[in-house]
Amino acid sequence: MKILTISNCPLNRSQGSGYVILNHDDYARKIGYEVDLYGPENYQLFRKARWGNAYRITAGIFVLLLKLRIKQYDIIEFWGGESWLAVWYLKMFYPKKVVIHKSNGIEEHVAASLKKYQWESQSDKKWYHFDMSKLYKKSEIKSDLIVTVSNYDKQFILNLNYKSSDKILSVYPGMTEAFKNLDINNERGNVIGFCGSWIERKGKGIIVQDVNKLLNSYPDIKVIFIGVGDHIDKTLVFPGVDHQRIIIYPSISDKKELTQVYKKISIAFMPSYHESFGLVLAEAMACGCAAVTSNTGYAFDLIHKQDAYIMPEIESEYLYEGISWFLDNPEDRARVSRNGYEKVQNLRWEKSLPELYEVYESIRQKK
Repeated sequence: MKILTISNCPLNRSQGSGYVILNHDDYARKIGYEVDLYGPENYQLFRKARWGNAYRITAGIFVLLLKLRIKQYDIIEFWGGESWLAVWYLKMFYPKKVVIHKSNGIEEHVAASLKKYQWESQSDKKWYHFDMSKLYKKSEIKSDLIVTVSNYDKQFILNLNYKSSDKILSVYPGMTEAFKNLDINNERGNVIGFCGSWIERKGKGIIVQDVNKLLNSYPDIKVIFIGVGDHIDKTLVFPGVDHQRIIIYPSISDKKELTQVYKKISIAFMPSYHESFGLVLAEAMACGCAAVTSNTGYAFDLIHKQDAYIMPEIESEYLYEGISWFLDNPEDRARVSRNGYEKVQNLRWEKSLPELYEVYESIRQKK
């Protein structure tokens, strides 16, 4: 069987989306599929341009399809809503082809979260930024199967009534080898930590307010920031505190090194406004950190005060309350840390991917 896979993001394992796509590709080849894989680096029009990325990807995918011999493929899968024009074309001229819509983040879900929380300022928008949801949904509706990376996105699609539940599958990402079966302990002291981009979508504003309050309320705690680049000026962001209590790792590319830093953290916090999955949360839990998180992405499946502390709202004070609860209740912190560690041990590609290709076979036989 031969699969054509077209990705809307660069095929780079160091990036979250690229990591997921390439692991799907690896598994398909491992079980005997022949796969032709294309990323934007292969088809995107005007690649050096700095404008209209989504439009250039949509047009590039369509042009690529026109160049390929479609009849040679048994299954055609697309990552991302930018495939809407290509899906329309295939369903119009190749109606018997199995077409799969895969997503590292349902675009309509991101748009709905942005509308609700407004983490993006008007100054960030360009004149050519339009809401493409009505077009993107065509790819999802017309495809034979929608594949998401979490139940969080799956439930969103179900609520839209695009398809029945048997036509929507969530396939959770697996963690890298560096995060599997780690030896952990709870003798870490009162160290809290954040890993991620220093942007509003990750809850930057909430972090600044609540961590400042925590530093003043708990004189013994330390804070570790990972992956924030050079965007945090301690004197401006956290005024009036001993800055030796704030440790910054601008970037850590080596996963084993990252696990060692995580092992210094007792409480990891992720107050994101939106995550499709949020592998950072799972990785922190795999390193024995008790997690405080907003109810998005992977956290959608977690039980409050059992697997993690789930913030009731993505607002200031709720992050403070979650971290304070762990600081004031070390026995609960140890219990939640252990539960979280055990929970993420199921995040294995060999556990999540076999069902996907069983569904592929079923769909193809019905065609």
